[in-house]
Amino acid sequence: MTSNEVYPRSALALAVVELRHPSTEPLSSSALGLIKAGLAAVTPIQRWEEVMTIDVQSGTQEVRRFPKFISRDQRTAVSFRTEAIAVETTNYEGFAGFRDVVETAVRVRHDVDPLDAIERVGLRYIDEVRVPVAGPVPWGDWISPKLLGPDAPYSSEFLSVVQQQGVTVFAAQTPGDSITLRYGLGEGQAVVGSPNLARPGEFSGPFFLIDIDGAWAAPEGMIPEFDVDDVMGACTRLHGPIKDVFESLVSEKLRNEVFRNVI
Repeated sequence: MTSNEVYPRSALALAVVELRHPSTEPLSSSALGLIKAGLAAVTPIQRWEEVMTIDVQSGTQEVRRFPKFISRDQRTAVSFRTEAIAVETTNYEGFAGFRDVVETAVRVRHDVDPLDAIERVGLRYIDEVRVPVAGPVPWGDWISPKLLGPDAPYSSEFLSVVQQQGVTVFAAQTPGDSITLRYGLGEGQAVVGSPNLARPGEFSGPFFLIDIDGAWAAPEGMIPEFDVDDVMGACTRLHGPIKDVFESLVSEKLRNEVFRNVI
């Protein structure tokens, strides 16, 4: 059964929903004005973001510019690319509140300039698990041994594992649904803040990455009509298995001594 507990000291670094749709023309100035008004309660500040894209076949590089609306604390952002809507937050306070922001963004976008179809819905959580241990971390006390992989040879006193990653993909019962788990040891941080999405704090030293990406993809040969309720239903449906997978990978020691420790 899925736990609805929201930990006071969660390891969550970033939560993202990405909705992919058939490519559209860039939003007009008037459309952006209406979207800005619709998002005023959650992400009232409009900015522009640029990303470099590369055409795999030709090798041609292109700078793409798209609108991004951010919250006043700069920790939640809504992006509208020509082929996707993305909602990101580094200030996650539970699924219900995050879902509300996502629904607001999706409804505003669709009301202002209706989208023809839905191709993919993705819900992703990136956790950086850090524990209060000096020196080499005995990760087996905190993380499921199923994720730890090979250790350094016991005969060597000069080797220790500092980075290790794995990927597991789960198929779900609902057609088109899947869960992808990426995990492993890391150093420093996996999620870095940016001018349009801040991540306050200093993050250094070893951490264990638990990166879970739940997705629904349209069946092959079909492009379903865009429906906001269907999009939100997919987000809700994916959240349960993601939470279950995460809870199965962490120990009660981690929950009690880190996640629930408010001191």
